[in-house]
Amino acid sequence: MPKRIFFAIILMATSIVSTGKNLVFSTGVDTLEQEVSGKVIHEAYQQIALKVDILSYPNMRSLVKSNNGEVDGELARIGHINQRFKNLLQVPVVINHIDGYAFSAKYNLQVSDWESLREYELVCVRGLLFVEQNLSQRNIPCYQVSTYSQAINLLKIGRFDIAVLPEITAISIIKKNKAKNVYIQGNRLIRVDLFHYLHKKNIPILPKITAVLQKMKTSGRIEEIRTEYTLQQSSKAASVEN
Repeated sequence: MPKRIFFAIILMATSIVSTGKNLVFSTGVDTLEQEVSGKVIHEAYQQIALKVDILSYPNMRSLVKSNNGEVDGELARIGHINQRFKNLLQVPVVINHIDGYAFSAKYNLQVSDWESLREYELVCVRGLLFVEQNLSQRNIPCYQVSTYSQAINLLKIGRFDIAVLPEITAISIIKKNKAKNVYIQGNRLIRVDLFHYLHKKNIPILPKITAVLQKMKTSGRIEEIRTEYTLQQSSKAASVEN
């Protein structure tokens, strides 16, 4: 690397730290799985002396804002979204995962895999990329809405047959919206790894945060954070039921 470019990157990295300004990452609204991602990212950036704020938007708006540089990056998304959102840099360490299931208010639907969804009327949350990609690859149509709550409510009243959603988030919103007639149908359709993304303006941070996250993953700290969060949520659910 030419010395001039090397020193420019060093100066950029130093300026980020010296300003004392918090980094801001966006994520999808109401995505409970991302609370785990948030805990991982907060802890990781603390180790390189940077503070983080996380803002929630509808899924697609979050991606547009992070890609446009209105925020410093995306909290956590599926891999390779930078092929579509060219200004984002994927940090190559898995920090979380989500499990995708088919949800419906109709009983005895035959859901075994993505292809089995073809015969049903589907509703999708815009910007939920693992669903968009799997359906578009198979040319399966899906009516799009902006939020998880909208999708759950449309299932609740029988407007659509199925929505494929992240398990933890969907179950939480079903309880919140009192959509007691909406259930998981069939087995898990997919498990998706999640990665942190930086806007390209923050490229000086990339090697540092990659090293920290890799260390956290290797030591088992990331899985420990997820386990702690799951236990906390189970305790909360039990206290509400009692």
